[in-house]
Amino acid sequence: MPRIILTMPFLFHYAGSVFDLSDRIGVLNWDPDERVREKLSYQNNRYFELPDNGKGQETKLPLNYTIFCPENLLSEMDLNSGPCRITSVSKELEAEEDPWYASDVPKGRGKVLMNDSELYRNNLLFINNEQKLNPDEVILENRMLQQQSPIHFEIEKEIKFDFSSHPPGFYTITAFENKQFIFSFTLIKCFPIVINYNSKKQSFDTIKTIW
Repeated sequence: MPRIILTMPFLFHYAGSVFDLSDRIGVLNWDPDERVREKLSYQNNRYFELPDNGKGQETKLPLNYTIFCPENLLSEMDLNSGPCRITSVSKELEAEEDPWYASDVPKGRGKVLMNDSELYRNNLLFINNEQKLNPDEVILENRMLQQQSPIHFEIEKEIKFDFSSHPPGFYTITAFENKQFIFSFTLIKCFPIVINYNSKKQSFDTIKTIW
């Protein structure tokens, strides 16, 4: 699984974002005729599948927006220590204006709140439970690996999820009560640092991930 760095902003992701992506590489505008393909260059048409465009939707990330991440930049770092970033919520959790962008996004501010866990910042997620929801099953799906697993949660005045033990990646969390859907939301567990690539110097600068 390649680990890549965005060399420039892409949709709702900032330059320097780090992602683990599938090693499958697609090609846009692929011509089924081999004779035509021999005359064309597909170098700039290759892409990674990106599970989340920053607002919960899958998209295609052009390879020429990326560079592979050197292993040594993250080798001695606790990768689980990066913050969570909520990218979308189901209508049951209400949409509010996204503070980072002008257009509305189902971000759930006021319904889905982030807080600091004992280990890391922005790794506790609270659902404001005014509706007295009582989920008895919550499924965590890793969207890149397409794997599902249960996730620990607690219900008090709020519904609490702790992502401190989860690695960076793209996730969907879906809650059920008596097998009936209650709500869902998507999030990105970010890498703990942002890595900016200087193409002129062919060097990397790192800063702590804010969100």
